[in-house]
Amino acid sequence: MNIRTVIRFTWIVVCCGLPLFKGESEELASSTHLRHPLRMAWSNQGQSQVVVANSNSGSLSLVDLNTRRVLSEQSIAESISDMLIPDSLDQILILDNSQHGLRMIHFADNQFDGTSSEFVPLAQHPTRIVIHPDSNRIAIASKWSRRVSLMSKGSSTNQNSLWQIEQVIDLSFPPGELTFIPNTNNLLIADAFNGMIVMMNPETQETYMACHLPVNNIANLTFASKSDTSTVWLSGESLNSYATTINPEVTWGVLMDNQVRSIPLKELQDPLRTSMHLGSVYGMGDETGPGGDPGRVLVKSDGALITALQGVDRVAIRPQLPRSYTDRIPVGDRPIDMLLNREETMLYVLNQFSDSISVINLQQSKAVNEITLGPQPELTDSDKGERLFFDATLSLRGWYSCHSCHTEGHTTGLLNDNLGDDHFGSPKRILTLLGVHSTSPFSWLGKMNNLEDQIAKSLHKTMLHRGSIDDKAKLIATYLKTLKAPPSIHHARGNFNSNFFEEGKTIFRREGCHKCHRPPHYTVPDTFNVGLRDEAGNVEFNPPSLRGISQRDTYLHNNGASSIEELLFEQKHPDPTRTPINAADRSALIYFLNSL
Repeated sequence: MNIRTVIRFTWIVVCCGLPLFKGESEELASSTHLRHPLRMAWSNQGQSQVVVANSNSGSLSLVDLNTRRVLSEQSIAESISDMLIPDSLDQILILDNSQHGLRMIHFADNQFDGTSSEFVPLAQHPTRIVIHPDSNRIAIASKWSRRVSLMSKGSSTNQNSLWQIEQVIDLSFPPGELTFIPNTNNLLIADAFNGMIVMMNPETQETYMACHLPVNNIANLTFASKSDTSTVWLSGESLNSYATTINPEVTWGVLMDNQVRSIPLKELQDPLRTSMHLGSVYGMGDETGPGGDPGRVLVKSDGALITALQGVDRVAIRPQLPRSYTDRIPVGDRPIDMLLNREETMLYVLNQFSDSISVINLQQSKAVNEITLGPQPELTDSDKGERLFFDATLSLRGWYSCHSCHTEGHTTGLLNDNLGDDHFGSPKRILTLLGVHSTSPFSWLGKMNNLEDQIAKSLHKTMLHRGSIDDKAKLIATYLKTLKAPPSIHHARGNFNSNFFEEGKTIFRREGCHKCHRPPHYTVPDTFNVGLRDEAGNVEFNPPSLRGISQRDTYLHNNGASSIEELLFEQKHPDPTRTPINAADRSALIYFLNSL
């Protein structure tokens, strides 16, 4: 679908009055359901009210902070992946992940007005929206389609005029966090899973800078404030692929370090920089307390650093950056977003799994209230497993969760040296867990036939969990069974061609690829010697599923290939002696694989 088609379809939706979201007047505030809030913003009534976007219920909640109650809740979409409220506009911008589009909800007089709402189709799987400081442009990251959409306000004098797509940019990586660089039109874009950051001019699509930081799961990429535009702040974890999961290396953060980085923009742009030492690093976990899965970052005007520690249900406050002292304040389950009031005396923390807002008095350094967004139902086993998956307190001293290596069920793509293969000294690529339940046996060596047993082993040997394990493993397995394999890049971009697919499928079978990667899951329960050897002497490996292979950036157990082309045609995997195929057959085979 080209840009003109997108815009034309948008006007058809708006003008013809097609239904834009589920309920136009439905009140949900007192009903029992899981909301899973993910974003919070000040309403247009000043700082006495906030609007909360709920991902699971696809609703918006209006919360009065003074009375500590929910004024209203409106159903908007099947699911929401992000929200933005532009300054001086009576409009809320919603990313509808289920319908792959931008919804513009009119908001005035404490009411969500669906009758004047608009919808714009976007690149599939939109996950993050940011606005330019001039408030006239927005950028939207779409993870699985590996695209960024640029939109601008229409020229109409009506402040609720339609946002129109200017440009759709194809990327070579899945975008996660992104931000406009003040005083320019350039964008900083971070990889959704590993430490890749690029600086791009969206108009020319020229990349000015690309670096790979020793950080994964970048969960924050912002400038500290509108007045401080010289320093970029990001949060994430740093996995040491050469460290092991033995007690001392976990305890002292040698294996996994939780950190916030402040990087001067000039330093980031310096072509002579070394990525390993960019900026200043502030550790979130130490001997005084855990710091698993750092997320949202705020910096006060006095320089104090505030970080939401998503994996351990804490907010870390570091009053003076040169000093390591950090105050960790307990909040609700998985703090996902934060707002600081104008006077910088109160901090409001949005808790995803608690469906609540914790109110922290910064002068007293403690939570003084918790505002519930509504009643929750009894949790299913899958709900409980999801909470355990994101819970860093399952690991020794709270350094990491399952999510830390398997980002939202996928993978950072990094190497990790654990006892999954019963040996230290042979680190292996972290496998995706999306769709994993149908691809037994598990691990690179294929020794585990049962998913629950594999998870129990990971809890015991990798996370060094000291509590009971079996029940937790069963709950996490129940959650993982709900996760589907990621969409192929061709399906995500809407350019799947069945003729090309069938042509490549024929070559796939002709070359015998199906013997190790048998449809429909494109794996088999056996192990094979394909000329590879790990540091422990293992030569037989279980072939990983090829579903979603286009959403991986490295291949083989040791990340020994950086592209499918390199793997098949330069390294000639799995048989270097086989007769090479011609260029046309190569293209067809690659198309087929990138369509799985």
